[in-house]
Amino acid sequence: MVDTITKNIYIETTEGNFYKKPISTIQLNNDSSTELIIAEKTNISVSVETKIKENQTFYIKKQ
Repeated sequence: MVDTITKNIYIETTEGNFYKKPISTIQLNNDSSTELIIAEKTNISVSVETKIKENQTFYIKKQ
């Protein structure tokens, strides 16, 4: 199965509220990309304009 990483990150606050923010870049093995297609479980890094706080949970939705 091949999945495409979406362009948004979904953030859950400690109060249980959700909001989404655009992903600026996705990084795999120190190579930046605006889109990433993966076929297996993969560790990635993402950058967003707004900081994610340590007490927040974030999700990236597969397309």
